[in-house]
Amino acid sequence: MKGFSDWFIEKKPTIVYVTVGYPSFEESLELSRFLVKNGFAQIIEAGIPFSDPIADGEVIQKSSQVALSNGITLKDVAKFVRMLKDEYSIPIFAMGYYNPILCNIEYNLRLLSESGCEGIIVPDINVEEVRRISRLLKSNDLKIVGFVAPNTPKDRLVKVVKSTDGFIYLVSSYGTTGVRENLDFEMLKNVVSNIKKVKNIPVAIGFGIRNMEVAKRVKEISDGAIIGSAVIKIIEDNPKNYLDKVYDFFMEKF
Repeated sequence: MKGFSDWFIEKKPTIVYVTVGYPSFEESLELSRFLVKNGFAQIIEAGIPFSDPIADGEVIQKSSQVALSNGITLKDVAKFVRMLKDEYSIPIFAMGYYNPILCNIEYNLRLLSESGCEGIIVPDINVEEVRRISRLLKSNDLKIVGFVAPNTPKDRLVKVVKSTDGFIYLVSSYGTTGVRENLDFEMLKNVVSNIKKVKNIPVAIGFGIRNMEVAKRVKEISDGAIIGSAVIKIIEDNPKNYLDKVYDFFMEKF
């Protein structure tokens, strides 16, 4: 019987980040439906807004602030996941920073699990903390996503990969989220290879996926492409017709 890892590696999904509550709760839900219905996203990252998103660039920071001003909480993120899962049978990962999850961790993990989340993506959690909460994650049937960067030391990379049971989020370059002019594909290919030597786990590349040509090239050397800032920027720049512009982005010919 095939599991999540087999499905992931075979499908090479496009993973799209959506800030829950941006521009509004209903619009973020509508956007996600649009992405899934049109086959643009095979996995959704449901973004939990946070006041200090240290790994995110200006675009996602702004969307998070709007969502917070709209009163979005982790309960709303769980509601978002549940509503989307009622309509589409796709993996959804809740992505957010550790502080809002840690503040009432047993309740919050149970809430996300009951909503239908496949797992959690936490950019600022370290491998030691992942091990500490592994029992809670397993009891709630939640996968954890591990982060690896191009400059992650080998011994650290091994620890991260061994403690991850979802997929590895390979950060394409240094710095925060946002589009990049160029990615070092040869270097990224080598990092993917090093990860696979530790464990045959899915690896998706994110940060800097500025168009579908880059996404295609990323999938040639990994198991998936993660798109975030590019879509959020489209919404920011086209508040009246962003769905049309999102459609154009994913249908780009190259």
